[in-house]
Amino acid sequence: METIELRGTKSRRRVEIRFIEYCVSDGNYTYVYLKGEQPVLMAKTLLRFAEQLPNFIRIHKGTLVNPAHIIGHRSQKGNVLVCLSGDRALLVSRRRATGFRQQLFGQTN
Repeated sequence: METIELRGTKSRRRVEIRFIEYCVSDGNYTYVYLKGEQPVLMAKTLLRFAEQLPNFIRIHKGTLVNPAHIIGHRSQKGNVLVCLSGDRALLVSRRRATGFRQQLFGQTN
């Protein structure tokens, strides 16, 4: 069981990595989205999270996704969306779309 310490503006706690769905950058801060909870705002850059969570997939300059929560992907108006559990969909940047598909599914189309 791998854990990571989340030091929010109001609290500090350890969470299991498997409960992190995705992380979104907001300048020098990062919102960490946990399964079934409100997002936690962290005073840490997304790059720091990427270093601590090497199995997560960078789908956008400002978005890091836990592959354990990905249930698929779809195209919509020329864009690729990654579908997460909990009926969420996140945009994959055009520059990262092919790499995302290869990394997760081993395909190029």
